[in-house]
Amino acid sequence: MRKLIGLLIVVMALTVMGADSYAQISSAAVLFLRIAAGARAAGMGEAYVAIADDATATHWNPAGLGQYPLSSRWDEILISEEYLPIRDMTLYSGDGSANQYSDFAIWMLTSQGLVKYEKGNWINRDIISTTADQSVESILRNYAGIYGETDSDSLKALFDIIGQVNNLNSPDVIDSLEVRVMAGIAEDYKSREDLVNAFVALKEAYNQCLIDWEKFLEAQERANKGLKDSTLNETEADRILFAVEKARRNYLPSEIVIPFSVNRMGGLNDLAADEDYLYLAAENGLYRYNGANWQHFGINDGLPMLNIGRLSIYDSRVFMATDTGVVVYFGGAFTHYGPEQGLPQLPVSAITATGNNKAWAVVDNDLFQYDGTIWRNYAELQSTGEHSAESIYEIMKIYDTPAEKELFMTRFKALNPWLGDTPESPPMMPGGSVDELQGKIDSMGVLKAYRDSQMKSSAPESEGESELTIKIPYTSGLKTVVRDMEVDSYGNLWLGTDQGVMMFSGRKWRRFGYRRYTPEKDIAVFELALGKVRGDSSRAELLADNIREVNDLKSETIAAGQAILLYANPAGARVNDILVHGNKVVFATSSGAIFFDSYWDRYNARDLGYSNVNEVFERDGNLWFLTRDRIEINAAAKSEITLMHVNWLPELASDIYYEFLGYTQNIEGWGTVGANITFLSYGNITRTSETGAVEGEFSAFDIAFTLSYGVPLTQTLSGGISAKIIYSHLSELGAGREKGSGTSTGLALDLGLLYKIDPRLSLGIALTNLGPDISYIDVSQSDPLPRNLAVGVAWKMIQSNYNEVLFTVEANKSLAERDKTILEDFRDVFANPQDGLMGLIINPFTAGGLTDNFKGVIINGGVEYKYASFFTLRAGYIHDEEGEVKTLTLGAGLSYNMFGFDFAYIPSSGDVPLANTMRFSLSVGW
Repeated sequence: MRKLIGLLIVVMALTVMGADSYAQISSAAVLFLRIAAGARAAGMGEAYVAIADDATATHWNPAGLGQYPLSSRWDEILISEEYLPIRDMTLYSGDGSANQYSDFAIWMLTSQGLVKYEKGNWINRDIISTTADQSVESILRNYAGIYGETDSDSLKALFDIIGQVNNLNSPDVIDSLEVRVMAGIAEDYKSREDLVNAFVALKEAYNQCLIDWEKFLEAQERANKGLKDSTLNETEADRILFAVEKARRNYLPSEIVIPFSVNRMGGLNDLAADEDYLYLAAENGLYRYNGANWQHFGINDGLPMLNIGRLSIYDSRVFMATDTGVVVYFGGAFTHYGPEQGLPQLPVSAITATGNNKAWAVVDNDLFQYDGTIWRNYAELQSTGEHSAESIYEIMKIYDTPAEKELFMTRFKALNPWLGDTPESPPMMPGGSVDELQGKIDSMGVLKAYRDSQMKSSAPESEGESELTIKIPYTSGLKTVVRDMEVDSYGNLWLGTDQGVMMFSGRKWRRFGYRRYTPEKDIAVFELALGKVRGDSSRAELLADNIREVNDLKSETIAAGQAILLYANPAGARVNDILVHGNKVVFATSSGAIFFDSYWDRYNARDLGYSNVNEVFERDGNLWFLTRDRIEINAAAKSEITLMHVNWLPELASDIYYEFLGYTQNIEGWGTVGANITFLSYGNITRTSETGAVEGEFSAFDIAFTLSYGVPLTQTLSGGISAKIIYSHLSELGAGREKGSGTSTGLALDLGLLYKIDPRLSLGIALTNLGPDISYIDVSQSDPLPRNLAVGVAWKMIQSNYNEVLFTVEANKSLAERDKTILEDFRDVFANPQDGLMGLIINPFTAGGLTDNFKGVIINGGVEYKYASFFTLRAGYIHDEEGEVKTLTLGAGLSYNMFGFDFAYIPSSGDVPLANTMRFSLSVGW
């Protein structure tokens, strides 16, 4: 459906381009439709048809609604073989200025250590700007967080790394030159010691990044020239000495490179980030990066132990899974949770933070919850019902095996010793069935805050019974590896394991991805597996292993009538990562990316539903999927509302003003819709009679309501269409003897195409204000709409981490000034290629039949400089030869989070009616 609508847009565009249009801009009505919407566009010389990436696209080019960021899109990053395999990844913007998916740096743990992907580049180092008072040591200490005294050998090793990456040649080149020069000079050379010292100083300068390699090459050339006869005379030696001394700088270069590896990180286990910091869990402690330098935390910094396995961040609190419990870093301090807080002093294999003081952890294959006071592996229920341990197990079971039941009974007895000595037949509590106990658990909620386990109600029930507090184990033990866990928006705890997805609702456990199977006769495990995979022996071996492991089989034969769990879908595959995305829970599994949103489904785009997906991340609604050798990005569409205010023609009148309000909204699977309202008030106008007598005042204004739609036609091409209703209110009455009023209503269409030639270059075409003439008094006095053809190109000349420069140029042509179509003009050119086409190449304004049409072309151009997505400067130029408008435009913008403020200004000029016009616009995007 979406592609069909897009095709109709293209057909309509071609049809209109081939139709006759007779509008002259000087005689057109409702010229307010051509007023530049948005201060950003106005500051760039009103050249915006090839950009159209915000809510003002509804005015400039509706095809912009079909391009990112107004429409969602998929992007792909291929991972170079040298970095494979990727063990983990996270997203970190560094300066917190990210407002599009491409602004985030992707940090990865690779075979080459820590690497980030940013703006199309793979980076394993930082570039540090230097000042005159700095040394390599001071920069290194600040960058790597090295304070106080440091072992000299360790510091030298770090200097060696700095020297290797910041010098054009290896230190062997200096040694080689020294050997050759010292062998060629005479023993009695008077400056021999100076030459020795110069080489010593040069070698010391290597790791200090103080070698001027151009000067060093001069020394090499002089040595090569002097040593042609194997010896150096005194003059030649002096020249070499001078060159070697000059090769040592007195100051650092303007920039030096520091590899991430200079931090000497131990084995890296995990990485995570919030808006401020990137954190790395390592075998030798915790590392923190703020976008400029690193800080290492070890035993001396308050970290109770060094080896950190996993990280989970919630609101600036870093929860760490260690070998001896959970550690939380917050506010510069470390807090260790161990036996005193109810957590065994054992390795933590998985952790997820769900609040400032809320978390879940897996310790020794057992599940623990932290409620802000204590860690516990059980829920509490106050009940007066009669319930046995068996009935409670029926509710809380996960695997439904005899072994699990036995372990559950043992744990239940240990937690509730006052119930009796025999876990298989504990004393009954007053009243109730299993269903009633389920209702008790549902009403109380096993995820409630901790209650004192010894507390019992002091007030008896009306029947003389008292409430009893029982402790219910969360599990009898998780018998598979938990790779990740998350809590969704409904409070459900999701576990991703080697045997698929499990969910704890707070009332009971559920397993997904398996179905019950009961054979009618004895059958071998491999035979069963082989039949399920249609005879594929390699797949059968994998399925057989899964059957044995999931069902804890001790025999190779499944007996008739023995119920087992059989793999059914990807929810039963190995889960590598879990992401809570709104109400949706996304799972990266070995069998594909799947999600649960009241139902199960696959991510079918980009083959993700059938590929081994290792990680999935979300930032600002955008999704990143990490597979073995690529990263697929689902960039979410942005909604935006923008408004602009202009005091129009301030040099002519003070009560003329223009307003613009625009809005865009993406509809997943359909495209993006937008709307705008434009309003121009002409102020109060004095009414006079035919004799000049004043008869009062009236207000005049024009207003238009526009509805737009844009859709991607291909990965690089989008189309759009706008329909607008125009109401012009110039007067309630006609002039003189004219009958009727000075009001009119009209309809118009805009059509557009936007083509992304590459990520930095785009081409836009828009046909605007196409429709029937508009009449006020009668049809014979109708005026044409300001129909216009715009063709523009936009090019991102510079795109780096903090700096971006965008250049745009556009040609606008009124349609058309004579009884001949533009399409016919081009036919004339190509009908006579020698005169027409060659002439067009040499001089496009005089070639063939295009002379008259191009004489009225308005050229708009502009440039935009953006720093770190915060601050923007703009400049542009409008060149209208026929309208005698040649003016500079200026603009600026500020952005913070979801808000943007833009300003545009046309400088004072006596020849420009729009001189001193200031435009202000405010936009909100989400």
